[in-house]
Amino acid sequence: KVGGVCAAAIAVVPLSGCGSTGPGRAARLGLVDPASDRAVHMGNMWIGAWVAALVIGVFVWGLIGFAAFKFRRKDGDPAIPRQSRYHLPLEVLYTIVPFLVIGVLFFYTVRTENKVLGKNPDPQ
Repeated sequence: KVGGVCAAAIAVVPLSGCGSTGPGRAARLGLVDPASDRAVHMGNMWIGAWVAALVIGVFVWGLIGFAAFKFRRKDGDPAIPRQSRYHLPLEVLYTIVPFLVIGVLFFYTVRTENKVLGKNPDPQ
């Protein structure tokens, strides 16, 4: 069982098909080489989306670790913990925050799209 998990973990990189070659590929977080003068705007949005995903991911993993550490079972605890119900502020937070994240990403996507599709008054 452990051998299969290790083999799967080792096989992920070569089977994923992700290339790390090319100048600046790692600096652009996998984005292809720029093909126009508008690619800078797309690249900035791409990097921003990665940063947002990283921040949210680290925050969520931190909350998971905190909850696992703080609320772990201790000696003398009952076999089944007391069930809590209806934590309304937490439920509202879990509903509103994803919509805020989507709204912010949508705003930056529209702004980038307007820059990319906008007419250049002085083409060269």
